[in-house]
Amino acid sequence: MQLPKIIETPDFQRSLEENLDRFTALAREKIPGFTRPTPADPAYHLLVEITLLRVIITEKTNAAAYAQLIRLSNDLEFIFKGKLRPGEDYEAFRARMRGTRYLASPAGTVAMYKALSFLYGEATLGTGRDARSAAVKDAHVQVSGGAILVHVLVSSEAADLKAAVVSALTEAFKLETVKPALDSVTFRAALTTPFPIAATISLMPGFGQDHKATIEKNFRERFEAEKRLGWVPTVSWIIKELHHTGVRSVVLRSPVSNIPVQPERYAVISTLDLAVETA
Repeated sequence: MQLPKIIETPDFQRSLEENLDRFTALAREKIPGFTRPTPADPAYHLLVEITLLRVIITEKTNAAAYAQLIRLSNDLEFIFKGKLRPGEDYEAFRARMRGTRYLASPAGTVAMYKALSFLYGEATLGTGRDARSAAVKDAHVQVSGGAILVHVLVSSEAADLKAAVVSALTEAFKLETVKPALDSVTFRAALTTPFPIAATISLMPGFGQDHKATIEKNFRERFEAEKRLGWVPTVSWIIKELHHTGVRSVVLRSPVSNIPVQPERYAVISTLDLAVETA
């Protein structure tokens, strides 16, 4: 079942801005130089009420559409469960998917393929104390007819573990109980988008050059925690995360603008060059 695109997420602020823009444009056709309404204008509050009504109607339509789809499809429960919940980590998500495996009938939707990639995307190399394991951390699904290409972000950068996870997924998806028989599914380890980071950091009194290692360690940990397919580490995010305890100011030399990352790739730090200035 291909889930119809009939459930939308209403955005009150965006809708209000659109209504204000539309109202202003229409008014300027009659009154050149008409100023955009502000909260001090009665028209502004009327547009707020209209926008709020639109959001409420959208929410009710969503609820009605969802209820109808529930009645039409036994697969829908799994499809909706196949999405990360707010605040849920990948291991908890994978455990929840194992618990609902019996619901994984071949619906063939993008959400389901992504969920099943988490479910079956695990591999272990070696044994005992020398064993190394990896699992799918994120997935991007591209569909064209019955051909499905899934790019997976693996929790390890080791080439042999990436290959093992892709192999495990390929074998699992040969089963007709996992996917529609006519769907052709291919898995690939996601490619990277490397970029250098260079910054000059001014420290507060009492912090010396040895504090650089702490700042770098903290930054790399935060970067790894956020890493996912298509994620863009913006300039503002980089500056914010470099503002560790003891940092007075950060001057970012590279990158000078936001780094574009394609949805099937993930960002990696090629070099992290931190010049530290002490008080």
